[in-house]
Order: sequence, then C-alpha cells, then structure tokens
Amino acid sequence: QKISGLVINLTQEEKQKLLNDLAQMGPVEREAYLVSLTEQRKIISAPIEEKPGASLINSLKGAKKEIKNLKKIAKQARKDKDYTKTLNVSQNAVKIASNWELTGELEQLNEYIRSTKIEDLGTKMKSLEKEAKLAAKEEKYNEAAQKYKMSSKIASEIFKLGGTDMTKEVKRLSNKSKEYEKLI
Repeated sequence: QKISGLVINLTQEEKQKLLNDLAQMGPVEREAYLVSLTEQRKIISAPIEEKPGASLINSLKGAKKEIKNLKKIAKQARKDKDYTKTLNVSQNAVKIASNWELTGELEQLNEYIRSTKIEDLGTKMKSLEKEAKLAAKEEKYNEAAQKYKMSSKIASEIFKLGGTDMTKEVKRLSNKSKEYEKLI
C-alpha cells in the first residue's frame, strides 16, 4: 500500500517488480529507498515558487502573452543598456517557451540573448580599450598591457558567440598587449 501511493505512474507489473526488489533488500536499504521515493514524490508535487507579481500560466494563450510581455521588458532594459536585466528577463521567457514547447519563440529568444551578449561584451571591450589607451598615454604600460589582453579575451568571447568579424580584433588587441608588455 505504501508503494502504491508513491508510484502512481507505474503499471501493476512494474509495481510488483518493485515490491519484489524491495523484498530482496535489507531493512536499512529498503527504508532508504522508500525515503528516496517519498522525497521524490514530495519534490514532484511541490508547488512552484512564484515571485511577487508573477502570474500563473495555465494556457498556451497565457504563455504567449507572458512571453510577449517579457520581451517588451527585455527590449526596454536593453535600450537602457541594462544587459543583466535583459538577459535575466529573456531567460525567464525562454523557460516559459520551453515549458510550452513554443519552438519558434524559443529560437527567437535564444538569438536575442546571443545578440544581447555580443552587444554587452562589445561595450565592455571598447571601454577596456579606452582605459588601455589612457594607461598607455600615462606610461602605465603594465596596466595597458593587461587591459589590452582582457579586451582581446572579450573579443574572443564575441567570436565564440558568432561575431565573425572579431578575428582581426583578437589579433590586433593581442599584439597591442604584447607591444606594451615589452615596454615594462
């Protein structure tokens, strides 16, 4: 009876096999297995935690509406150059699209996330390069070399995300880094 309540989705034959397997185990093993089944059952039936203001999505139409709303929020955050918020909101939309098997939305969202990451990294790369130029101007060659090296690594990350125009940037920034390392 205890097993029947824990394994609802098994056929009668599977339940009988499980019962036979449990009978073969020692009392300690059997208890551990039953506790494991109980915990798994509790986890499966646990309510999904919601953030304040989050809505419960119980239809395909509701899922599409929520994704549209999240896209709007992400777009505004990206416009405000808040890339962290953009990525977090977009990831939430991806979860919803994935749960509701909306493959078209999923592809669009993943592409949006990729392009946002590229934009974010590009901004960081340019900022580091400016700092490196300033450090070089002030004859802080060690700092300049480090910043160029970090810029080169960021350019490499952009390349990995699909920014094909970054191969020359990686080389250029690496060469700049080496140039200033020689001056140290």
